[in-house]
Amino acid sequence: MSSPPPSPSQSQPNPTAEQPTHDPPPPPPPNNNNNNNNNNAPPGSPSRGSPSQPLSKQPQLQQAADNVNIAALRQQLEYYFSLNNLSKDAYLLAHLTNTNPPSVPTGFILTFPKIMALTSSPSHIGLSLRGSAVVDVSNDGKWLFPRRLPTAQDIAAAKATAAAKQQLSVNTAPIPIPNPPPAPES
Repeated sequence: MSSPPPSPSQSQPNPTAEQPTHDPPPPPPPNNNNNNNNNNAPPGSPSRGSPSQPLSKQPQLQQAADNVNIAALRQQLEYYFSLNNLSKDAYLLAHLTNTNPPSVPTGFILTFPKIMALTSSPSHIGLSLRGSAVVDVSNDGKWLFPRRLPTAQDIAAAKATAAAKQQLSVNTAPIPIPNPPPAPES
């Protein structure tokens, strides 16, 4: 067992060594909530996690998000992973289905323009999705898992709806009316 680090009054500064400007944040608390963990994942796969503490008990995350609109970030992320969007979004769905269990890296989502406009920090992604009914975050915060994937029927229904909307917009386009002749002078 190693001895505790010396107190600041006992330590001697080393002018050639770089001194840290701040203490690193403490590691995240262990996740004891197994309701959302994916225990059937193959070895090496990301495991799902859920918060073990409410947001108010995680001051380092709250402090990191002070300048980020967490609610707007959550709304955008939940939209991307919603069943409605995934039924239409072939790009995101293809990335999700390339992994087992279906997931995408947090860094991948950070490349989406609307997410980039809100944050560039993976910790903000994890913070915003705490308690989400739509998306799970891995224990290490590096992977995002949709809670539901669209079925073939969901995708077919989304395509039919899009086709119907397209047809409706074509059929209801305004008919151009030629300019009326000028009124006769009286």
